[in-house]
Amino acid sequence: MKKTNELNRDNNETSVASSDQTTYGQAMKIDVVSNQIRENFGKLPGQMQVAARFLLNNPQEVALLSMREQSRRAGVPAATMTRLAKQLGFAGFEELRSIFVGAVRNSIEPFSSRAEHLVEQRKHTGDDIAPQMVERLSANVGQLMDPTQRAALNEAAKTLMNARTVYSAGQRTAYSAAYHFAYLYGYFSTKTVLVDGPGGIGADPMTHCGPEDALLVISLEPAARQSVEITRFAHERGVKVISITNSPLSPVGRVSDTVILINHDSPAFFDAMTSAFAAVETLIAIVAGAEGTKVPAAVRVREEHRRALGEWWEEPPREAKFKSRKKTAKEKPDSA
Repeated sequence: MKKTNELNRDNNETSVASSDQTTYGQAMKIDVVSNQIRENFGKLPGQMQVAARFLLNNPQEVALLSMREQSRRAGVPAATMTRLAKQLGFAGFEELRSIFVGAVRNSIEPFSSRAEHLVEQRKHTGDDIAPQMVERLSANVGQLMDPTQRAALNEAAKTLMNARTVYSAGQRTAYSAAYHFAYLYGYFSTKTVLVDGPGGIGADPMTHCGPEDALLVISLEPAARQSVEITRFAHERGVKVISITNSPLSPVGRVSDTVILINHDSPAFFDAMTSAFAAVETLIAIVAGAEGTKVPAAVRVREEHRRALGEWWEEPPREAKFKSRKKTAKEKPDSA
């Protein structure tokens, strides 16, 4: 228990420290836990050793996944994870997990460093990154099948269906997913508003928002300032906030009513947005299925409207093509 008290004291001290000190403190604490596991590994019962090995080898998963999903992946009962945490001097598994969450949250590597690593790896090993990329993206999307995330998706869908207005927000790379959400929702609903801030208007579309409304915000760390400000603005006005983010302790996650956790890991230099798009599309699918028979009718009206406006390219009929060519041939002047 002495180690736990020391860790808690570190938590209190780093909360008022500079960002550099906080990063170092979090890294130091996870090192303390990792060393403690290694030193006591041989004394642990067989199942606890399996759980301990999972913690050491998968710090990102420990930070992002529920205890039950971690135990499933490790191949041990959930109770074993709790017993391991207590064996290490923690009150419970969540207290142990918080150390990993803090470390992952503060271990953001600049894109430039990741780009250098990518180039060097290619130069020295000649590895084809495509299989690594596809495997990682598939794993990221697969984490949405975690029972905790499935429950969060269903809870978020209910919030969206009950909302008067649904706002969608995201900045920088997250903007594309926020736009995609609003675009798809717009096929069968008129209550979606994309908070895109053209001309620097920021959150002006949310001026009259309130407890009857919902905000879907997509934000990965390091968080875009405007996304955080929009989320806090909505939270202060009682709007139901749904966040798609990579940590429950992210700036938007901390003030959200529902948090859908995604993994944006990538062997490339950039953060992968594939799981964010998967979460958005899954949400839309859940809502559309639950809304019932009015959805097909609304989608049909949208399709007819777009067809009437000539938004889609359509090949002219074959007969029209033939007549056009014949006319052109007749009009062509004889060569001298």
